[in-house]
Amino acid sequence: MKIEEYSKLFPNENVSWIIKSKSIRQEMVQFDETADYWAGPFEGGFAYANIHVADARFLLSEDQMRLNRRFSTFNFPSGKYKNNVQSEEHLQKRLSELTDKEQKEWERKNSEYKMDCPSLERPVVLMLRGNDDCSYSKFFKTVAEADQELELMLSMQPCNMVVNIEDQGFVFTN
Repeated sequence: MKIEEYSKLFPNENVSWIIKSKSIRQEMVQFDETADYWAGPFEGGFAYANIHVADARFLLSEDQMRLNRRFSTFNFPSGKYKNNVQSEEHLQKRLSELTDKEQKEWERKNSEYKMDCPSLERPVVLMLRGNDDCSYSKFFKTVAEADQELELMLSMQPCNMVVNIEDQGFVFTN
């Protein structure tokens, strides 16, 4: 549903901030009751969807992001290491000091990591937002791919959080 149509259907909903957004495409997508944890969905079970291209000046490659993620202290179990790992050699040294259980936990956390921001390889963002600190995003190589995903969602309304968001590779991006 176009933003203008939504604002006519729900005249008390303030969507002026959406209209000013610099997006390639904007729509309102309706969800069923599975979206009740959107932290305050728009009236009528809708979420705001937009497609935009991230600023390439601030993007890293996916390999760079994975490497930064691997070097993060967040990934070391039990806060065992307080300082960031500085190099691949430093990482290997620290990993060799982990117990078998800690090593398995570290590997599990890293294998489950999903890209949660755009990259040089996937700079196009399809973002779905509730109206209060809750969004899900998926990243694409081209605008056409993102547009196709959005069209699919629009054709399946009302959408389901599991089928249309979680099972389709969207990540929680706040």
